[in-house]
Amino acid sequence: MAAGRILALVVLTTRSSPSWRRDEMGRRVGPEPRKSWAVRRCVPGTPSCVDEREGSAAEWAAYLAAVYGESGVPTSARRSLEWFYRCPPNRTANVSCGALPPPAPLSARPREVKLWQTPLLGEAFCGEPKNTDGLYAAGLHGFFVKRRSNNTPAPDGAWVEVLRGRKDDEATFNSTWYYVVRGSGVWLNVGATAHATIGARKKHHRLQVAAARAAGYDTLQFANAWDVDMHELVDLRPGARQDVLGLSTCGTAPLRTGWHHALHCACDEGAQLINCGGARRARLDAPRGSAPPTRRRVAAVR
Repeated sequence: MAAGRILALVVLTTRSSPSWRRDEMGRRVGPEPRKSWAVRRCVPGTPSCVDEREGSAAEWAAYLAAVYGESGVPTSARRSLEWFYRCPPNRTANVSCGALPPPAPLSARPREVKLWQTPLLGEAFCGEPKNTDGLYAAGLHGFFVKRRSNNTPAPDGAWVEVLRGRKDDEATFNSTWYYVVRGSGVWLNVGATAHATIGARKKHHRLQVAAARAAGYDTLQFANAWDVDMHELVDLRPGARQDVLGLSTCGTAPLRTGWHHALHCACDEGAQLINCGGARRARLDAPRGSAPPTRRRVAAVR
């Protein structure tokens, strides 16, 4: 194996465990806390706790049909969704909702969280306005719900539901970042993918992104990013450079929609959130299932 490739894989698999960490203002704030997957469940009746009994069967059928572009999605599926549309949100914001589905029939008030805070299981949440990266940008159009204590990276060639909001600070990015969340209705294929643990410093994950690209991967996954435990996906393919695209909402990877990702998805660049509202959806001729990676996987990364 070439020396450069060995270095790339070392950078990808290194777990950052510094004796200190920095807060959102860059200040040194003490040792990095040990990660624990013992996440408490929210208390029913609290404003941010999602009440799964809300909404009628007809309301949920209409909502899911709007999200996935087809009828027949089981209404019980709502209990597994990690993202719900609510545009405009319960706060002042200048956002465009035209390309997005109607609001979900839920009344939960999402809690604003920081990157080093872990939401409770069953809790609705979004990013606070300062220094929460894409969490805040996406939260202008809906809210997240924490469903599990640990996320599992998707395998090579898998289709995953993704979400991203356009942000001005992406103008210098050489890649496109997404959240992997069930409930967006927008699917992307991960191709040949690598997995990594995000470090406490931005410099560390920039090195991981560069190493994954050098090793020939299409995407890089951070399955449990930061303490907020978001599953993040970085598209490394040549056409995904935001510094070349000029702040693209949709990215350039082919997108699909449908409950089983069997429908075309045309994304409207005029919206601030990735969407399938750009054109009428048409069923694909290709069979369902995972697509093969676009490049040969170099090696397993753990």
